Amino acid sequence: GQLCPALVAQPAITVSLAFRLLTMAPADVVRCCMTAVLTVAYLCDNSNALPHRRPVKARHGVAPPLSAVPLPLGAATLTPESLFAQAQERNHQYQLSLNSSQLACIYTSAANLTTCVGSNCPSPGAPSSPSVPTCSPLPREMSLGAYYGHFLGHWLSGTAMMYASTKDPAVLAKAQGVIKALNACQQMWAERYPDQAGYLFPYDVYAFDKLFSPPFSSEPIYSVPFYTMHKIMAGLLDHHTLTGNGMALKILNGMAGWVNRRAVALLNRHGQAAWQSVLNTEWGGMNEVLYNLYTVTNNETFLDTAKLFNHWVWTAPLAAGMDDLSGNHANTHIPEVIGTARGFELTGNETQRAIVSTFFTAVTTTHAWATGGSNDHEHWGDANRLGDQLDDQTEESCTQYNMLKVARHLFQWSADSRLADYYERAIFNGIIGNQNRADDPDMTSFIYMLPLGGGAVRKPWGVSNSGFPCCWGTLTEQLSKMSDSIFFTDPNHSSVFVNLFVSSTVVWAERGVTLEQDAGFPSSVETTTTLRVANSTQGPQFFSLNLRVPAWAVGRKGNSVLINGQPVTETLVPGTFLNLPRTWSVGDVVVVNFPMTLWASPLADSRPAFNSTVAWMYGPLVLAALTSSPDTHFFPDGNFSEPETFMKRTSSTDLTFSASGQTSDLKHTNLSFIPLYQVVDQHYTVYFNAKASSKVPFSPSGALVPSAVSSDFAFGGGANAVQSRLPGHTDIRSGDPGEITTATNEHALVGNGHNIASIGMTFRYVAGYTPPVGVHVPGPTLNLDLVNATGQVVHSVYSSPVLDAWSFDRYKGYSPLIQVEAKGLDVPNTAPLFLRITFHNNKRNLQIPLEDNVGVNMTVGWHL
Repeated sequence: GQLCPALVAQPAITVSLAFRLLTMAPADVVRCCMTAVLTVAYLCDNSNALPHRRPVKARHGVAPPLSAVPLPLGAATLTPESLFAQAQERNHQYQLSLNSSQLACIYTSAANLTTCVGSNCPSPGAPSSPSVPTCSPLPREMSLGAYYGHFLGHWLSGTAMMYASTKDPAVLAKAQGVIKALNACQQMWAERYPDQAGYLFPYDVYAFDKLFSPPFSSEPIYSVPFYTMHKIMAGLLDHHTLTGNGMALKILNGMAGWVNRRAVALLNRHGQAAWQSVLNTEWGGMNEVLYNLYTVTNNETFLDTAKLFNHWVWTAPLAAGMDDLSGNHANTHIPEVIGTARGFELTGNETQRAIVSTFFTAVTTTHAWATGGSNDHEHWGDANRLGDQLDDQTEESCTQYNMLKVARHLFQWSADSRLADYYERAIFNGIIGNQNRADDPDMTSFIYMLPLGGGAVRKPWGVSNSGFPCCWGTLTEQLSKMSDSIFFTDPNHSSVFVNLFVSSTVVWAERGVTLEQDAGFPSSVETTTTLRVANSTQGPQFFSLNLRVPAWAVGRKGNSVLINGQPVTETLVPGTFLNLPRTWSVGDVVVVNFPMTLWASPLADSRPAFNSTVAWMYGPLVLAALTSSPDTHFFPDGNFSEPETFMKRTSSTDLTFSASGQTSDLKHTNLSFIPLYQVVDQHYTVYFNAKASSKVPFSPSGALVPSAVSSDFAFGGGANAVQSRLPGHTDIRSGDPGEITTATNEHALVGNGHNIASIGMTFRYVAGYTPPVGVHVPGPTLNLDLVNATGQVVHSVYSSPVLDAWSFDRYKGYSPLIQVEAKGLDVPNTAPLFLRITFHNNKRNLQIPLEDNVGVNMTVGWHL
């Protein structure tokens, strides 16, 4: 109450924070108490609650100083032959190819301006009449029960960025026509509902009425209303700021006013607890667009509304420095963080800075793949447990796009070169390669998820003129602004930062300086980039050229920077900027060479079972093995953590590599690698288990197969190792209901020509929760199989009955011991074989304890 008297009238906040405190581990109680203080400070916009921080004005705060500022989009022009320019130009043609009437159809039909025809019309529109135009939605665009209309917002942002990048009048004219249609829609909604002036959406206001009514969650009629509203608002704002469209700003002002009235009315009637429930439904970056609108209009109502989109139920632990990401839907929250970053830049609210910094550190250190991306099946898992997520549903494209935006904000705060390193790594590995320009010259394809786990996976291309999921939208945005973030300046324009090595020309208008960059990166072995002062309207000028020395530039060949042919005397420190202050003249040339090296990026998983799971890199580029084998084991002819001992580049012009080693069947092979971003239709593997496990060799008396600890197994499909009910032990968990998962014993059975005669296993189990009385739920089963190195079943050993008699909620322990004993086998064992448990969870799941130093007690016997 002392911090914010208004909260005294909000007991739901106190209850929520108390609940979080009670559910935290004891070691986190102190941090959780700090979380409560930070949350109150954040809600009250009172950053003085933070200890040892500079004072901030209570009302709107003081904008903090920035260390770097981006040059305007369009200040840099891409060299047409560059990779970035080719990607942008294909996206340019894609944007122009889409039908304007189809883009706007679900909006105009919802407003009864058109009659919608087709099987995917959310609203029928006006009754059919000769005086009413007809339209159809975009091909296979989503309809009722899903999210629809969002792509138009992305397209508007993308076309605004494309115009700023290219100044193409055709793309501008096309967008202007769509904006006029949206203006007419907004006017029609105001006529229909005078008390809802400003409303604009691809469905009736009923969608928001349901969201704003108990239980304050989304309804099947529309899954994520604010998510889509944000996309349209952002697209309109981009057109105002980048193309000068006044009508777009008028529409946007109306929408923002409507949002304010509805949000304030809900808070006044139902309080903060109800509003937090509303914010549990994905809402995109509503805070970001409203903060940005405030900077354009100086309308404090929009600033106040932006602050309402404060999802403290989720962000409070981050404010206290706690990684609370596990189980959360990634792209729900990254846009929230982007808006939080913008809030800090406008108000200096230190709680917001803490949230963004903690979040970015957590994602990029304990939840990230080698690509710089994160998440699996769109969600984050436990920190440093990526082995549980290593499958073909990794890294949603939307999340990579939005993490680039977070990094860009953070770079402006600190000018830390490591953030530019991250940006380079993320855009090359998780954006450029998600656009397919090769298969069809007339149509682009995109990918939703970038598969990083499993062997012989393929990129799941979808044509970009169909379906229009969220990632089609974020990719068309990013691919419209490929010249962004190559160059920055300091706020005083006394220095220029060269962040990315991309062939381009930048006009630094404040200094009248033109710089040309001719990048050899990433292919050249001679030169990373060459920079030239091409023009200076004020003659020779003193400024600092701040050149990024990448963290990956640690090769034994050494780095070099030459100015007009002379080596610089400054020390080149990887992971920093090389500052070159001097008087620069037209014709000055800087030649840069940072030789790229091979290195290993270990999987972010601290468990012993994954301590040899790695992806191999060349500089910032993730390498993919071109292989049709599903085998993810590769045992190099050298140290797996030092790929230069077994891998070499095979061309001085192309990025091709060869690695020598053995596969699981102990056959010697050479694997071919290329950068992941260059993979189009090939089968590929990114992560390998690169250290051979111990073998179980032939013994006349048979042998015990090590199976007592989780590191004896490789898990697939969602199975993992969890803490057991037995103190100090571990369970194999079969994943979630509905999944089919595996636990493969990593120890190869090597018979040296002797056929396998018997297999044994003992285990206990506990099944998932018992269904209600009278409800039949199919229970889980498991199979035990002998498989070869590629995972193919050689022999089925055992199939269990339904395992549901001993359930988690009814028993404190586990079932009685179940003994599997398969005799009379005659399975050839000339090549290594492995024992694999396959779980069919059906509607429940299983946990199997690894106990008494025996585990599941696997055994093998051979014929003599």
